[in-house]
Amino acid sequence: MRGSRTRFDQLFSWTVLNQTLATQRLQPPRLRIAMKSRPQADAYAAFERFATRTGEHYSRIDTEQLNQLLAQGATLVLSAMDEIHPPLQRLCEDFARFFVVDPQINVYASWGHSESFGVHWDAHDVFVLQIAGVKEWKIYGPTRQAPLFSDKSSNVRPPRKPLKSLTLRAGDLLYIPRGHWHTAVSHDSPSLHLSLGISALTGADYYSWVVEQACESLRARQDLPLAANLAALSEAHIALSAVLNSSIAQHTPREFLAHHRSLLRRLPSPAFPFGVSSTQLPTLDQRVQLAGALIAQITTAARSAVVEAQGSTYTFALKAAPALNLLLNGKIHTVRQVIRRFSGSLRSTFLRSLIHELLACGLLRLRD
Repeated sequence: MRGSRTRFDQLFSWTVLNQTLATQRLQPPRLRIAMKSRPQADAYAAFERFATRTGEHYSRIDTEQLNQLLAQGATLVLSAMDEIHPPLQRLCEDFARFFVVDPQINVYASWGHSESFGVHWDAHDVFVLQIAGVKEWKIYGPTRQAPLFSDKSSNVRPPRKPLKSLTLRAGDLLYIPRGHWHTAVSHDSPSLHLSLGISALTGADYYSWVVEQACESLRARQDLPLAANLAALSEAHIALSAVLNSSIAQHTPREFLAHHRSLLRRLPSPAFPFGVSSTQLPTLDQRVQLAGALIAQITTAARSAVVEAQGSTYTFALKAAPALNLLLNGKIHTVRQVIRRFSGSLRSTFLRSLIHELLACGLLRLRD
């Protein structure tokens, strides 16, 4: 998909990469150097080691050595950049809500005509966002349809001819389905791209979850008969098949997706100086939003409002239910807007205290 050269300027840039490398204490495997000609290269070849006066040892980037390796055709790979850079974190959250899995964004920077990885396939879908420079891609067909990660050892020979060859420039987007072999080569100019990986849920994931639910049955947890007892083994096969079929009938894929959605990753969302002391309540102009890609399920009981999110349960006063439905709907709200919305039914001090509680337990996060 073609796009304007400035399409991804708000997401990432060379400047952001430089600032990250300069200010973060990054080490392998988070930061690594990939080089096709030296697949077994020392992971710390581009790092220098230091020791503090108290004896703590750590490594940091050796800029001169890093530049030399990159000039020789290496590619700089920075994994999980979405955990460091807020714009990429928000992009991952949007993908997570849609695909019901936790994506990851890696950064790839290369110089010259380099091909650091060779022809390979991934066990996840890939979205390539070209940030700067030019990169040539060759996309081949799959040699196994919908492969799983466990197929890596057997699915080793790529097709002879690519399905398509294309050139990505700044602002372009490329989608590579799971299992499709591919390779990329930089041009003479420096190239910077992001790779957003989605490990989609499969039927195998659903089966694994159904088996977990089936373990509630005593029959599923009991020992299997010894192999010599053929009659008992046959009986066990019939009984276990019935247990599994019953579990499949009771637990639908829709229920599985709802369960998985409730477990989506929530990155730490400190809300300092709020969320610690009940005497330090959020200001009226403070903007707040549901944390990360969380999906909060809100129910009411006789005397309480219950919030379930990421496998945890939180209980609030029943009268808080309408405000909880507003605050946890995924949109950005100011404290002032919430107070005005419920001015006829809830006191401002109660609402500010409620927002404080939601910030304290990580259900809400601050927004600029």
